[in-house]
Amino acid sequence: MMYSVSSEESLPSSDLGGSAVNMSVEVENQLRECRREKGVSQQDVADAIKVDRRSIIRYENGVRTPTLATALRLSDYYERPVNDIFHLEKIVKSN
Repeated sequence: MMYSVSSEESLPSSDLGGSAVNMSVEVENQLRECRREKGVSQQDVADAIKVDRRSIIRYENGVRTPTLATALRLSDYYERPVNDIFHLEKIVKSN
């Protein structure tokens, strides 16, 4: 199961030929699956990458997105490329 965090941003209509567009960006992750495959607890991961256990919970549930530095530490810890763990989805909506 993948979890995601999203944000929206409106682009001015002058940038797009007169029609306003909303762009939604979602960051999906497979952190929980990686942790379970490795057979470790959330606390083990938190200790290894030097963050609070609550941060790991928030990342796994898609409530927060880790910083780039934290994402790189997670990638090293799980020995998987960042793009195997995190996926960026862009959704453009026209008004």
